[in-house]
Amino acid sequence: MKITKDTSGKEGSVTVMEEREKKILENFAVLIPKLSEADKSYLLGLGEGMMIKIEMPKKEMMKTTA
Repeated sequence: MKITKDTSGKEGSVTVMEEREKKILENFAVLIPKLSEADKSYLLGLGEGMMIKIEMPKKEMMKTTA
């Protein structure tokens, strides 16, 4: 496990990158340059969809506390 400083600007925050996450990023670094533009668009859409799914509970929580 590697611990790196978070660059979000929050003082004292720490991001932990696990070995599995590191392996995923390494694989994509090799894969992406070899993909067609259509496959890159698909992958981008997939990632954006995952981000929306992750962010939805946070937004719902903010609505209920506001």
